Amino acid sequence: MKFNVNASEFKAVIAKLVSIVPRRGALPILSNFYLSADVDSQTLHLVGTDLEVEKKVKLAAEVIEGGQITIPANKINDILGKFSGEEQVKCSQESAEKFIVRVGRSRYQLATLPATEYPTTQDFTPDSFISISAVKMKTMLDSVSSAMANQDVRYYLNGVFMSLSGQGVTTVATDGHRMAIAEYHCDLDASENSIILPKKCVLELAKLLNTDSACSISFNQNSIKVEVDSVVFVSKLIDGKYPDVKRLIQSTDNYLTMNTADFNSALSRTKIVADEKFPAAAISFEDGEVRLVSASVGRELAEMDESGVEFLEADFNITDFAIKFNIPYMLDVLSSWVAFGLGDKFTIKPPAKESPMTMSSIADSVTHTFVIMPVR
Repeated sequence: MKFNVNASEFKAVIAKLVSIVPRRGALPILSNFYLSADVDSQTLHLVGTDLEVEKKVKLAAEVIEGGQITIPANKINDILGKFSGEEQVKCSQESAEKFIVRVGRSRYQLATLPATEYPTTQDFTPDSFISISAVKMKTMLDSVSSAMANQDVRYYLNGVFMSLSGQGVTTVATDGHRMAIAEYHCDLDASENSIILPKKCVLELAKLLNTDSACSISFNQNSIKVEVDSVVFVSKLIDGKYPDVKRLIQSTDNYLTMNTADFNSALSRTKIVADEKFPAAAISFEDGEVRLVSASVGRELAEMDESGVEFLEADFNITDFAIKFNIPYMLDVLSSWVAFGLGDKFTIKPPAKESPMTMSSIADSVTHTFVIMPVR
């Protein structure tokens, strides 16, 4: 194997792989990525995997001699990261165990492992296929990802539920304390189907889909494949039945509307003096005013050593309410509200006492809905 390639282009491709390559995997070869060079097409093919997710990337290069090998992913990434990026990288395999990287007068020798031992995923027969804007799909995942559970024993909550229909795409995530739903309304040539994406898959796709290109998504009940630009991404799926979380959304005419930026600032200040272990706040109507007060689980305001009170300018149609909630959860919602351009006004729909509160808005044909369970 022998090829020459632009350093910045090589670095960009390798950077797409290292995020899924474990530094110390159960198998030593998983710390490497697979590299093949093809003379006929003048193309490099690179593959990285941790056995749960896999990325395949193509890169044009001056291929002098073809071949296959696996090389340490993080080491070559770190080496190339120390160069400015416009140099020419000259690579060659000088023996079965040695891979040489030359940049200018610098020379590095890396240990290799046989390409024949590298595990790759097998092609699968998909049940469903769609073509969608990569940016739109990224929005669908980013809008809900903060509500994913983390290492929950209910394993099906440790990811994002995605469903297709002829009317569009829906993504849902919940950890049992909060929920986020994104619904993209469009005409799709797709039959009804649903899957659960693992957390690592969601996080990797959020990085991969940061492009103006279209992407193709195909899946069955075991695997999903996403193709965008020159990258093919494959991931295993979570096998399980996702709960019917939409039943948590209660219809109500009640509303409490505030300026988004003002509420965000007030809540951020309130968090400073809230309970560090269980930071909570309460919104209530008292003496003709809407108040935001730092709160604590199981403790009254008078019992707290530190506290904060903010008075909010708000539009509302109820006066008998007291809403107690987790501050970081609400700040996550506000962050999404701003990121997706959901408006200068932030509306909470509080139903009956000690029931979930709902916030919802539409932007660019996507309905974003957030639900937070009250703190008791």
